[in-house]
Amino acid sequence: MTIMDDSVEVETVVLSDYEEIEDMHALFVEKGFQKMTEEELRDVLEEREKEELREEEEQAKRRDDMKIERDQIVENRRKVKEERQRHSEEQRLKRKVEAEL
Repeated sequence: MTIMDDSVEVETVVLSDYEEIEDMHALFVEKGFQKMTEEELRDVLEEREKEELREEEEQAKRRDDMKIERDQIVENRRKVKEERQRHSEEQRLKRKVEAEL
């Protein structure tokens, strides 16, 4: 058994060294493990699953928000480009008219 703390290996214990169940239970208690009922374990796992789902939904929302923002930036750039082209064309026509006079 490898005991981890925040994804860092803290200790490795060879469980086959413990022949008696009582010794193994004592080891688990010593290492800070807590015995849970099936219901408690199910509740913990369900809560983890819900939290993972919330995180996935938040990430999806952030991705959607970023896409909307990127789309708005692209649209604004397109409008600026069109406005510059329109202005440039107006200036060209103005110079043409002035040259004809």
